[in-house]
Amino acid sequence: MNIFKIAYFTAVCAAYVQAFAAEPAAPLPLKISDKLRAEWDNSRIQEQIESGIRANRMGSFKLEFSAPVSDVEAKLVRHDFLFGCNAFMADGIRNEDGSVNADATEKYGSAFAKIFNYATIAFYAADLEPEQGKYRFSKDSPYIFRRPPVDASLEFCGKYNLTPKGHCLVWVMASKYGTPAWVGEKRDRHFSRETTLKRIRDVAAAYGDKIKYWDVVNEATSTNYSRINRDCFIFDDYVNESFKEAQKVFPEDCVLINNDDTSVWYEADKYDEVNKFFIMNRYLLAAGRKLDASGIQYHIFKDKEWADVLSGQIQTPAFFTKTLDVMARLNRPVHITEITIPTKGPDGEELQAYWVERIYKLWFSHPAVEAITWWNLADGTATGAQDNINGGLLRKDFTPKKSYEALDRLINTDWTTCEKFEGKNRVVNFRGFYGTYKITYVKDGKPETTTVRFSKGDCQKVIVLK
Repeated sequence: MNIFKIAYFTAVCAAYVQAFAAEPAAPLPLKISDKLRAEWDNSRIQEQIESGIRANRMGSFKLEFSAPVSDVEAKLVRHDFLFGCNAFMADGIRNEDGSVNADATEKYGSAFAKIFNYATIAFYAADLEPEQGKYRFSKDSPYIFRRPPVDASLEFCGKYNLTPKGHCLVWVMASKYGTPAWVGEKRDRHFSRETTLKRIRDVAAAYGDKIKYWDVVNEATSTNYSRINRDCFIFDDYVNESFKEAQKVFPEDCVLINNDDTSVWYEADKYDEVNKFFIMNRYLLAAGRKLDASGIQYHIFKDKEWADVLSGQIQTPAFFTKTLDVMARLNRPVHITEITIPTKGPDGEELQAYWVERIYKLWFSHPAVEAITWWNLADGTATGAQDNINGGLLRKDFTPKKSYEALDRLINTDWTTCEKFEGKNRVVNFRGFYGTYKITYVKDGKPETTTVRFSKGDCQKVIVLK
């Protein structure tokens, strides 16, 4: 192992230990401080966000008709921007006896599709390939909580018109999460490499033409390598090797993402381009790897961090903007890949909603961001400590929290377009959000309907309708 890698792994381990050190719980109740409101709600920040949305999410479009038509309406029916959530309950909400609760499952799916167009589906190796060479692809695979078989997840995406993303091809964690137990038991790095790369090839062969977005590697800079080498073996330069293999076997139009955890925000803010994630991604690009996007998670699991956010001590608009600006210097889009915000305490739902609205607006306004993904849609659909903080947008009975209602308002009201043109027209011009539009009009006394797409880069694009 060269000097660069030794220094890199040493820094990673130190950061991991520091990040997970014990800390005291924050006192409850929590509240929004005057300092926080001053940071986020002042007119300068609001105008910066609104102007960013207009500049980066909207374009000028033109429709031309072969002859004059009347009652033209152009209505956005699907954003190009990816608003997502994990679909880890895609195979159904279960009753205590293991049977599917049809009513709860329908509530989950309907709530999902009302605001999201993008679904993260599970490809965690430990549950995807619990026995060597035996994959849980088919719908009749044994049930595992939060790990639906791939075919069931794709059926869910098809039913609700969701764009799927595979998460994740490689996650070097103990068998409970990332690496199958049968790999770690071998205690053989060559075996780890060969089986990992084979799994990438097998997944690409089965789903490369069905799923276009992929988290190739998950949380590489935040992995506790000393613990991993105790529980399961990894192979040298595994991030680069995994991307190299994915680049070979996935179709060219697939989007290959390197996904990392919440620490990226703090490190990019503090160290600029010298943060570990930026360096790793620049290394991949220098090696000629197909890195199409940088994925950054955003989880608040700790009481003290949440208290510091609400007090206005950390995570200002400038903090988020700087990290996005830094990562954008790689000339690759940024995906916000996992979001958890707690609702603990008597005012938890109001606090969550306040913060959800502000960070979504800021991220949506930034030119580098092309996807934002919430993590667990409903309380009770996470595990362990994640579930205890009630970080869903829905309650356990699948009724909406204020944060869900805030996102519904933003995505389906504030960030939508519906333009109507009275009288007879042969040409209509309008500004709108990038996406797919339903065009309705009356021609020769008969109603007509068609669908067109206006994407970023299509400004001044002319759609000719006969």
